[in-house]
Amino acid sequence: MPTEHPFDTYAEYRKAVLELLRSARQTIVLFDPDLSQTGIESLHGAEAIAAFCERTTFPESLRIALHSPRYVERECPRLLRLVSQFGHRITIRITSARFRNQEQPFLVVDGEHYVTRFHQDDPRGKLCMEDGEGAATLLSHFEILWQHARPGPTGTPLGI
Repeated sequence: MPTEHPFDTYAEYRKAVLELLRSARQTIVLFDPDLSQTGIESLHGAEAIAAFCERTTFPESLRIALHSPRYVERECPRLLRLVSQFGHRITIRITSARFRNQEQPFLVVDGEHYVTRFHQDDPRGKLCMEDGEGAATLLSHFEILWQHARPGPTGTPLGI
C-alpha cells in the first residue's frame, strides 16, 4: 500500500533523497535543475551512490538529468569521481533548452519509490513509498527529458 510523507525543508528533502539512495537495488533516475539541494555530493550521499553502483547489475542504472551542469562541474568532485569510476553505471545528461520549463525535481528508485519537490525554488515536497503509479508518471516525464538531452559531465579530465 502506498505511503506518503510530506516535508517542508531542504534538510528533510536531503534526508529523503539519502533514504532512497540507500534503499535502491536496481535503478535510480534523478531529475534536478542542478543537484545543489539534493545532498548527493555529501559524504553520505557519495557513499550511498557508491554502494548502489557496487550492488546493482544493470548498466546505466543511475541516470541523472540536469538543466545545468555548472554546479556538478564546480562543486561535486565526489560525484564526478563516482561517474568516472562507475561510468558503466552512472550517466549524466543535460536537458534540451525546450524542456527547461520542467520545474519539479524528483528521484525515482526501483520504479516504485520516489521523492519530489513541488517546485525547484521551494523545499516543500513528499516522499512516497510503494507508489508504482506515481513513480510511473515521473518516469514517463524523465524518459522524455532523457531522449532529448545531450551528454553531461563524465568525470574524465579533458587533458588539455
